Amino acid sequence: MSAKPGKSNIYDVAKLAGVSHQTVSRVINTHPSVRPETRQRVLDAMAELEFVPNQAARTLVTSKTNLIGILAADTTLYGPAGGVNAMEIEARRAGYATLTCSINPSSEAEIRGGIERLRRLGVEGVIVITTHNRPAIVAREVLTDIPVVAIDAEYSPGELSVDVDNLDAASRATQHLISFGHRKILHITGPSASFVANQRRAGFVATMRRNRLKPLIAQGDWSIEAGYNIGRDFDFDGSGVTAVFTANDSVALGLLKACRERSIAVPTRLSVVGFDDIPEAGYFDPPLTTMRQEFRAIGHEAMSMLLRTLAGEREVESEFLKLDFMVRESTGPAPLL
Repeated sequence: MSAKPGKSNIYDVAKLAGVSHQTVSRVINTHPSVRPETRQRVLDAMAELEFVPNQAARTLVTSKTNLIGILAADTTLYGPAGGVNAMEIEARRAGYATLTCSINPSSEAEIRGGIERLRRLGVEGVIVITTHNRPAIVAREVLTDIPVVAIDAEYSPGELSVDVDNLDAASRATQHLISFGHRKILHITGPSASFVANQRRAGFVATMRRNRLKPLIAQGDWSIEAGYNIGRDFDFDGSGVTAVFTANDSVALGLLKACRERSIAVPTRLSVVGFDDIPEAGYFDPPLTTMRQEFRAIGHEAMSMLLRTLAGEREVESEFLKLDFMVRESTGPAPLL
């Protein structure tokens, strides 16, 4: 009795093709020693029997898992979610599958636990996507035998990374407000432990000081609630602040809501600049002036870098991406107070 389609194994394929099971294995694993006509007979037999090679069996033969690990934080946010999605698509096109391990980047135990989980599953490379430095540092310390690509993390020469020029972007956003005549500008920061947030803060501070202006700082995080709470409580009249640069668009959204509740007109009384250009930014009230991050392009570039490295291609150490500035109706000339 012949094997049923979809129920066959490597021995059934070998029998139908008139070859040994070792030859079938070589065809599955694209071994160059198989003659073209023999390879075609095996492929025809596999198609007739609807035989699908078992990945675990291939791993035993080739020592390759075709798995790529993604160590990620804040995957509920638009940016990381878009980046991870782009990585998964790019990996599939190259014949790889991805395993995403979500962690709290402030927890050393979670960082090491996530890295260990990916290591045990046999991933061939790892991409780290968080706004904190520590996960990338630990991944490079632990995974010394496989390539690690970090997104937006501090790096040393010889390390693979894809970085956004947060310093330059924050400087341009701040200079935009100064060009409108604003002199008292508040920056609502991201989390204090975030490398990305600290880069944006540093760009703001440097630009204010370069223009001989005093940088004003309010500690926030990445959330709408942070923007709303600061916008609700901050003394704009007493401080004379006429513009705010927020660490991301979610913070800006919360700030705009608080301004509406307090009857603070944007941009007539207060100009607001965000960061990220999430899809909703152009539909805020008013539409938000913001720095555009192409999160999917960043994820695509990080995965492409890792795949090129796995293929043995000579790789540059890092990619440094500039951002586009989207000027909309949330910014305008400074008011006369």
